Amino acid sequence: MNKVLTLAIGLPFLMIGAANAQQKQNYAEVDYVALRYSEPGAKASPSAGRLIVGTEVMDNLGVEVMGAIGLASGTSGGVSVKMDSGIGAFLRPQLKLGEALQVFGRVGYFRASLTGKSGPAEVKTSGGDIAYGLGVSYGVTDSVAITGDYMWYYDKSSVAIKGFSVGAKFGF
Repeated sequence: MNKVLTLAIGLPFLMIGAANAQQKQNYAEVDYVALRYSEPGAKASPSAGRLIVGTEVMDNLGVEVMGAIGLASGTSGGVSVKMDSGIGAFLRPQLKLGEALQVFGRVGYFRASLTGKSGPAEVKTSGGDIAYGLGVSYGVTDSVAITGDYMWYYDKSSVAIKGFSVGAKFGF
C-alpha cells in the first residue's frame, strides 16, 4: 500500500515537470470544505481547509496534489469527529463551456486521519480510498477563478466521508 501511496503522490509531480516543458498553466486552489462523515449509528459534519496544487498536462486534463487540514469538529449524539489531515493525488478531466465557465471531474486517491471523541474517550484512525468528484469553476480574470465541487473522499466498510467545497483557484 505504501508503494501505491508513493506512486499516487509522486506521479503528479513528475507530470507537472513534463507539463512545464509544454507551457501549460500551473495553479493553486484554496478551499473551505464542509464535510459529511457517516457510519452506522453516527453522522457528523466537520469542516476542513484544502490546498490543491496542479498543472494542466493537456487542454482537457490536469494533475493535482491535494492537502487538507481540519478546521472544526462535527458533533452528533455526543460524538465529535474531526479530520486531522488528508493528502491525495488526482487526475482532473475538464471541459470549458465558454470563456469563463468550466466543469471538471476529479478522480484519484485520498488518505485521511480522523479523531473521534465521546466523553473522555478518544480514538484516532486513518485510511485511504479511491476518491472522486465533480465541480465547476468560473474565471473572474485570466488567472483567478471561483470554484466549487462535491467530492467523495472515502467510502469503505459502511464509513463515508464526502463534502462540498468552495474556494478560489490562482493560475501562475
